This record gives sequence, C-alpha cells and structure tokens, in this order.
Amino acid sequence: MRSPGRRLAALGAALLVAVTGLQTAEATSPMEATSCYWRQTHLPMPAGIEFAYVSGSAGTEWIVANGSNYPDPDYGIIWHNEQPRLMLRFRGGGENRPRDINANGTVTGVRFGPSGKPEPYVYKTFYRWLPKPAAGNTYATWINDRGDIAGFVDVDGVMKIIYWRAGGTDYEMLGDGFPVGIDGTGRVVSGTGEIYHADGTRGTLHAPAGLSGIAAGQFNEGMTAGYGTDANGERVGVVWDAVGNVVSTIPHATARAANPQGLVLGIVGAYGGSAAEVWRNGRHEVTLANPRPQFAESPQPYSANADVTADGAIIATPMGLPRPSYWRCS
Repeated sequence: MRSPGRRLAALGAALLVAVTGLQTAEATSPMEATSCYWRQTHLPMPAGIEFAYVSGSAGTEWIVANGSNYPDPDYGIIWHNEQPRLMLRFRGGGENRPRDINANGTVTGVRFGPSGKPEPYVYKTFYRWLPKPAAGNTYATWINDRGDIAGFVDVDGVMKIIYWRAGGTDYEMLGDGFPVGIDGTGRVVSGTGEIYHADGTRGTLHAPAGLSGIAAGQFNEGMTAGYGTDANGERVGVVWDAVGNVVSTIPHATARAANPQGLVLGIVGAYGGSAAEVWRNGRHEVTLANPRPQFAESPQPYSANADVTADGAIIATPMGLPRPSYWRCS
C-alpha cells in the first residue's frame, strides 16, 4: 500500500466526533444505502505521525499500518480498539513495512534496512527475524491467528510462495506466484487461484461457466474475492468459499473483498476511479466515494489493502487521504 500522495488533504465533510477511550475517532457524513447509512470513521493518529496506510487487520479490534511524518522513515503503527501505538523502531534504522496482523495482535512484515533488501519478521513485543532463501527478495505478507505466515520470494521478477509454520524454525516453498491470504487452518490462496492446503494437498478456484482468466484479489474470512473474464472481454466479479466453490458472481464488476454474510466490496468494471461499490447478497447496496476505500484493482503481490470483516466493516485507507479508516452501515 504505497499511495503517491503523502500529505493529508483537507477534510471535505463536517466531522461527527465519537469518544473512544483516551482519543477520538472521527466520523464523516453518512452515505445512504437501502436500509442503513454507511459512515466512514477515521482512526486517531499517533502523535507526530502525519500520514499512514492500512496494510492489515483482524476485525476492527486490531489494525496495522505504516506511516510517518514525511520525510522521516516509516514507522509501524498498531491500533487496538481504535487506540494507536507505535511499533518499536529498528536498531540500526530502516523502514518498517508491516503487512498483516492477527487477532492476538501479532504482526508480520518486512524491514528495509541500509542494504535496501527486505528482511521478513514477526512481531509481538519484539522482532523475530524469519529464515529465508539466500537468493532473491523475501516478503512476509499474511498471518493467521495461530501464527502461520505466508509470503513470497521474488528472484529477478519470478515469484514463488513461501510459508512459515507457527513455531517452526524453517520455511517451505509452496508454488509459483504470490499469496492473497491465509486462513485459520493454514490454507493459502494465490493470485492466480491455486489453493494450498496445510496438509500438502492442492486445489483451485473453480471458474464459473463462460469465464476464463480467473484472478484472486483477496482471501479473508474464509472467502476469496476476485474476477474472471467473459467472452466479450468484460470482467465478472466472483466470490468463492474456502475450498474454491463459487458462491456468487457480479456482472461487469471486480470483487475485491467479501465476508461469509454476503457483503462484497469492489468496483464496476476493471477501473473504479473515484468510486467503490458495495453489494449485499448479490444486490448493489451503496457507492462509496469522495473518498473511496483504496485498494488495487488487479491482484498485486504487495498492494493497497482493504478488508471486509465478519461483522460488516470495511477497513482501508481512503483514496487521496492517507488516514486509516473504516466504513460501517448502521
């Protein structure tokens, strides 16, 4: 999640202030849906931090981001129940790029040190460096609640999925590509639709009839969101369950994240521009715009992240406004 804009834009909506512990979260003007209002809430920023970009979450209870007071090096930032704290700085300096957090508050990510090469880690109260291959650049990008971690190794532009089992002392190489998520069993889904089960067996995301070019954008809450391409070259949003069965499709759309309750975040077509869309149980519910949640419109190994939680919240960085937020319908 690396937005080109690094300065906060002026807030265009009046703020409704809700007290949340020692600091405050700021709720913007709501957007009306069929039966409720979608409200965006900005998370409070740590003192001295000017901007931040969401990279992972475990519900709204735990959210992780990287941020800074430009041009200072990036910090890691953790919010627990909307209260922010900074992760420890690295001895010897370096940029911190946390990528995911689990329900225990454990973070995985990478440090970019003086050499410029990524150094993958897992973090709770201190950093533990993960073993990695000697060749290429290794990134840790997803962690589940028991501590299994998935990432990828990039060797001259060729990517392969790497996997660290919780409590293990070594790594495993799973296959080609990069992961788009990991579930509580250790199951990993790749950007091209391969499924790697923790017992060593494999599967794939099933292609709906008439679709080809299956691409997975994110695997979270046991659901994979992505798209296929129809005979006319148009995208069709697709949601799959944990073992690759098709749950739903959305014509002329790209699905980016989904939850088991039928909530889907995505865009119309292949390029969302300034608007994101929300569908519920197959029906369009609301357009989120000005700003929209920021996320990559095609699968990327290290891109902007947006989550849809089990209880219906959307967690992301607003496009053009680098301040972590969540959207909720109430």
